[in-house]
Amino acid sequence: MSTPLTKEEFIARHSASFQALGFDVQFVAFIYYSFDIGYEDVIHYESEDDFVIDRVSNGQVVKEYYQVKHSKNQGAKMTNADADFWKTIDNWLELYNLSSAKEQKSFFRKGKFVIVTNKEVSNKFYASFEGLRNGDCQITDVIAELKTAYKKSPSYKGTIEKLMELGQKEERLLNQFLHKIEIVKFDNFLESLYELFLQKYQRPAQADRILKELIGKMWSDKLQGNVSCYTGEEFTRRYKGVLERVGYDEVLSLEFEEEPSLEQLNENEADKMIEQLESVEAIGARSTKEKFLLGYYLTIFFKIRSAIENFKKLQILTNDSEERLCLSAIEQWKGIFVHHHSKIMQNETIYSPRDKVEAGSCTCFETLDKQISINGYKIDPEFSKGWYLWLSNKLKVTWHYDWFKKYILNNE
Repeated sequence: MSTPLTKEEFIARHSASFQALGFDVQFVAFIYYSFDIGYEDVIHYESEDDFVIDRVSNGQVVKEYYQVKHSKNQGAKMTNADADFWKTIDNWLELYNLSSAKEQKSFFRKGKFVIVTNKEVSNKFYASFEGLRNGDCQITDVIAELKTAYKKSPSYKGTIEKLMELGQKEERLLNQFLHKIEIVKFDNFLESLYELFLQKYQRPAQADRILKELIGKMWSDKLQGNVSCYTGEEFTRRYKGVLERVGYDEVLSLEFEEEPSLEQLNENEADKMIEQLESVEAIGARSTKEKFLLGYYLTIFFKIRSAIENFKKLQILTNDSEERLCLSAIEQWKGIFVHHHSKIMQNETIYSPRDKVEAGSCTCFETLDKQISINGYKIDPEFSKGWYLWLSNKLKVTWHYDWFKKYILNNE
């Protein structure tokens, strides 16, 4: 397999044609985050903000608002008095003020507000918001800083006044709002988009050609007014003809999946997997994600979940291939399970709880080391291990005999 271009080579090869099209940075950022959404998530272009993402998690929708602030001047800074910074804060406050009473109750509890910029961030106010989020200061400290700035009558005095009014209405609301504000910096939006494409989609050799064609098609759709909003699934379907080329000669691997931040992820989403691992003492009872072993398994679980989303979006994984992967994995597991449990299955009453734990432990570790194989795909060991863990959370694969009886044997 040939090596893909570097991001610098990608820019050198294609940036001139993008400029000739009149490409705008806001739309590049929109494309970037289109690759970042899940299958059920919805991204909206130029709705309440430059773009808005509805993230779907456990049946709940979490809104994320994005404002793109780009400077043509190299080395530009987002300073204390930066008009883009304060205008964006003001816009988000107005969104709150214009929301219904019902919407206001959850406005700052869910989601986040993101400024996407290529500017260097040198802003003491944002630094204090970060300090509040990290626990380095209290909301009273931030309010005191805002009051001091207000007395000096800066150009952004009106926005500071709105922040203080929110704090006076209810200090908790201001605290929640400031916790949600983030700044994401990109040195070059097109470089970042190409780099994400390489990382997310397993470094396809023809990444430069595929991405250039995809960007051009999306830009054409925008000019024709055909870009408003879509789910991750709709994005995949709409651009299937381009995206399906990524899968040629690729391997199902977790190698290029980003390491998840376990602090920000909800371990309850893997609760069945965790309980199963505890039942055969693969991890300690009542383990937390801070413990090494559970952290290890959770990392693989969240990586495989992300990989499944990505491969589906690119049509590397179709419904048919997913079903074949599941069947292959379950058949492998069945053989291992029977090998270690055949005597228990014949006469459970003569075996102790300890015997069941040991049989389940052997089943678990031997299965996780068994590589899955289906025609048309190369599947690496870590991907196979993740797939088994994913199936264990769906209760399609079990380790302990009691779990097998309850969720598989009784359902046959």
